[in-house]
Amino acid sequence: ENLKNIKNYANKIQQPLAIVETEYNLKPILTHNALKAFMAFLVKYHPEILNVDISQAVGENLKRRERKHYEKELGKYIRNYDKRTDISKYISEIHKFKDNYLLEPYKADYSGLQAKLEPLFDMLDKLELHKAKLRILLGNTPNELQESTNEWKKDSESSDYWLSNISSLKQWLSIQMVINNLRRFGLEDFINKVQESDDIDKSVSLFQLFNKSFLNSWIQEGMRKFPNLANFNSKYHRQILEKFQKLDKEIIKINRYRLAKKLFKNRPKQTILSGGMKSSEYNILTREMMKKRNVKPLRTILNITKHFVVKVKPCFLMSPLSVAKFLDRKHFLRFFDVVIFDEASQVTPEDAIGAILRGKQLIVVGDEKQLPPTSFFHSNIYDSMDDFAADVDTFDSILEECTGIGLPSVMLNYHYRSKKEGLIAFSNYHFYDNNLYTFPDLVRQGVFESEKVEELPAIEFHHIKNGIYDKGGTRTNKNEAHEVASHIIDHYKNNEKNGTNFSLGVVAFSEAQRNAIYTELERMYKEDPELELLVHKFDEENNEPLLLKNLENIQGDERDFIFFSVGYGKDQEGDFSLNFGPINKTGGERRLNVAITRARYHVKIFCSFLPHEIDISRTKSAGVHLLFDYLDFARLGMFAQEQDAEKSAGDVLQSQFEVAVQKNLENRGYIVERDVGNSKYLVDIAIVNPDDPNRYLLGIICDGGSYKLIPTARDRDRVRTEILQSLGWEMIHIFSPEWMDNKERILKQIDSLIEEKLKSMEEVAEQEIKPITDEDLEPVEESELSVEYKEKEDEQEEKEKKVDFSEPEFRKQLLALPGVVRYKIYDKENVIEEKYFERETSRQKAAREIIEVEGPIHWDLLYDRIRHYFGISYMSQHYTDLIERLRDTIPCEGNFYFPDKYDGDLIRIEIERHADPRKFDHISDLELENAMELFLNSTLSMEKGELFKKALKLFGFRGRRKEYLPRLNRILEKLYADGMFQHQKVRGFTLEKENLDLDKMYPEPEDIPEPPKIEEHFEEKIDIDELVEEAHAMDPIEAVIETEAGKITSVELLDVLSNGLSYTFEELIEEFELVEEAQKRELGKMITKLVRAKKIITTIEDGKDAWKLIDA
Repeated sequence: ENLKNIKNYANKIQQPLAIVETEYNLKPILTHNALKAFMAFLVKYHPEILNVDISQAVGENLKRRERKHYEKELGKYIRNYDKRTDISKYISEIHKFKDNYLLEPYKADYSGLQAKLEPLFDMLDKLELHKAKLRILLGNTPNELQESTNEWKKDSESSDYWLSNISSLKQWLSIQMVINNLRRFGLEDFINKVQESDDIDKSVSLFQLFNKSFLNSWIQEGMRKFPNLANFNSKYHRQILEKFQKLDKEIIKINRYRLAKKLFKNRPKQTILSGGMKSSEYNILTREMMKKRNVKPLRTILNITKHFVVKVKPCFLMSPLSVAKFLDRKHFLRFFDVVIFDEASQVTPEDAIGAILRGKQLIVVGDEKQLPPTSFFHSNIYDSMDDFAADVDTFDSILEECTGIGLPSVMLNYHYRSKKEGLIAFSNYHFYDNNLYTFPDLVRQGVFESEKVEELPAIEFHHIKNGIYDKGGTRTNKNEAHEVASHIIDHYKNNEKNGTNFSLGVVAFSEAQRNAIYTELERMYKEDPELELLVHKFDEENNEPLLLKNLENIQGDERDFIFFSVGYGKDQEGDFSLNFGPINKTGGERRLNVAITRARYHVKIFCSFLPHEIDISRTKSAGVHLLFDYLDFARLGMFAQEQDAEKSAGDVLQSQFEVAVQKNLENRGYIVERDVGNSKYLVDIAIVNPDDPNRYLLGIICDGGSYKLIPTARDRDRVRTEILQSLGWEMIHIFSPEWMDNKERILKQIDSLIEEKLKSMEEVAEQEIKPITDEDLEPVEESELSVEYKEKEDEQEEKEKKVDFSEPEFRKQLLALPGVVRYKIYDKENVIEEKYFERETSRQKAAREIIEVEGPIHWDLLYDRIRHYFGISYMSQHYTDLIERLRDTIPCEGNFYFPDKYDGDLIRIEIERHADPRKFDHISDLELENAMELFLNSTLSMEKGELFKKALKLFGFRGRRKEYLPRLNRILEKLYADGMFQHQKVRGFTLEKENLDLDKMYPEPEDIPEPPKIEEHFEEKIDIDELVEEAHAMDPIEAVIETEAGKITSVELLDVLSNGLSYTFEELIEEFELVEEAQKRELGKMITKLVRAKKIITTIEDGKDAWKLIDA
């Protein structure tokens, strides 16, 4: 109705308007606005004003008289005339109207003009009202209609157009809604350009046009924000990648040397102090290594020398049984920083718990999809293994226990063993949910029986048509065994023919079949001894000799080639039993997974039946079903097709960039495949060799979906490319900024590269893939890894030196040790006359002077030094009282007086033997603490008795008296309480609060029988302190040695030996300071009697007899 009204009103206005234009000699009024302006003029002025002659009026240039004339004349025809308005404005408007609407000659009378136009004014208002309702619709009228200058005609024709196309109006309305939405999103510019453009390809949808426009703008904006993209230079970027690849490999190599250097620096260094310590771990270990007899058990040696041993050998490689046998739980509880279990799927928790207790952290490495712990080797069931009447029990592993309790886990995704992706594809799909990162083969489809290993398929299926399984007799398949043995010989003959050295492993599904293959090989050797020499020749050259095992014990082994002998099949009557030994039982699929992943290059399966001949619906065994799937995979390759279908259906990494590269290459005539491979690490684009359609000629990596999937630069830009190149791929990388900038140049580069490669392949034969040998490895100079101690096997280069602390020349060397200084004695006498002694100030001055030189000094020594200071020969009671008064006037700590400025880390020793040396009580606790700390810092650990002995000898004492022990123990306990050393650093050191009973902390469960004891000799542990107390209570040997210092009995001798060390005869003489020969003979007699009384035992120290208390 609106369209009809628009047409009607447009025609009603156009016809009368044409009549008026002719009658009044008007210019054509073609637009709504022109008619509105005409109407507005007639509203302001009477039409008669057009008859007034104002041709001489020049607006603002009017003279005053002229202005008055026109004001009077024109004022009659101006409606609502305002005298305040400048007349020149009215004149200007009239002139403009006449120019726009009137033709000359002007008509004499315009008085009737307004009456004839007024009806048109009402129709114009109604016309514009209807047009406003259809503004958007009329605005989309075809351009040829829009170009008309006559608006009345355009309104009429536009209405006719839409009235004739009223059926398309609904479609137009939906388009208008889309356009409105686009305008709301700020796409006005795009809409206008589309509407204004005449050269848009009709085959291109507006969505494609917009998408390309938007993406291009987005890319430009991205490049504006990231200058590295805008300024991308492929040549420079490749140089950066090459530098990164080189540095990444170098830093791995450097870290090996860095680690070796760090470990070498951590090795304990021998110092002037540690060289003479019998109880130091180094010297204990050295003595045990030099012994020819009476060598301590290894368990005992490790208990004593554990700190030294782990510094020299930081990594212990042991089985759980060895851990229990050699590492005592009490001594090694939480001792190691980390415990790592490898092949943890085969370790039971009860075997693992002992090793776990000995570490602070735990790493468990294993594969739950491989063999679990079993009782297979715990009982002799080989004879019944084929029928498997006796089931093999499986147990939970420590790996499953750790997984079950929710320990954090990380999957190791990279698979390196298989050099052909097909070898691991089956396991990756069925066992690992395609989470393993594998790498595609260069060969598209293998050639069976090829002599070139790279052309062989990953897996070959050999059907033994005459194979018969002797079920009721030998439980073997002799024909299949003969075929396997023949292929073994052929394998080694091919090695000799082609100059290769591929190793070989044979896996039988039963022990009986393994023996049958071995027997057949022996028969062939007897018929042709040269065959045995051939096999042995390659086995000697190869570190991996011929492997012949059954399914149960193949885990941990690998070879270049693996032959499988299924063995089972139809019997002589044609019956087939679905019994495949261990495969049928629980965990059989895990046994299968282990077996089929042992090969690096190639697998041959020998089977006496075809999978489709057997109905396996009779069994629910997962192992049997997977075995038949694997046989089908080997024979038909059906699994690969299924996997390709699944991959294409679920591929979420489609990249239009890669699609564009593919289409451009195909347009140049190349056969191209995308996403080559079976795992997440794919070759984005592979070009097939035109001369050999079974092989790929070139691999292309794009920075598309698969490139983005790889999280680290090392994996993206080095590892993936290097592994693919090691498999024979020629790889190039196309970068998207480079492609956008000049794709034609990249395509020409690919053309040139392919042309050169085809030409080189014609000239040079393909290199064969050979297994890595020792000769292929880069030699490493011995000096680069010279971190081992250079020791001769039969003798040490440096023998333990005898350190005599009493020798003045040696004691001078001690001054080089940190904190050790010469002891200064205040030896001045008669400094002040005796008569001044009565003055308190004199006595205080003397005391301070002596303390500053000899402090910290004991009161007894200070008393004596003051007496000599005044030259007093006899101390009366009066003099004694005067000195005693000083004790209350001079600051002191106990009985010791310290200088004002004293370094608390000093150890003062006497170099030459003084006539009046310091007694034990005259040495301050602080100096004794420093001395003990000095020895403890010079070794990893030592016996408490030797620590006391060495500390005393440092101060010049030859022996360790019993009365010294309480004070020494108290000082040692203070050091421990202050955190100066760890408990295990001083062997034999105990505190009541530190006596932890590990048996109470970790009690053995009552319902578990006691484990069998390790057959190793351990001497009975004797309580040394109890033995010494017994000796004090009753002297078992009536022997006495008279010395100037007093009598020496067997009690004193046992007291010296109570520290657990061995003493030679010379050391005991030195300990007791024996000089006369008679005294030495009495000592010998005393030792003999104690040996006979079984109180001490004779040992060998440095080739000499030595003695110690009988202990463990």
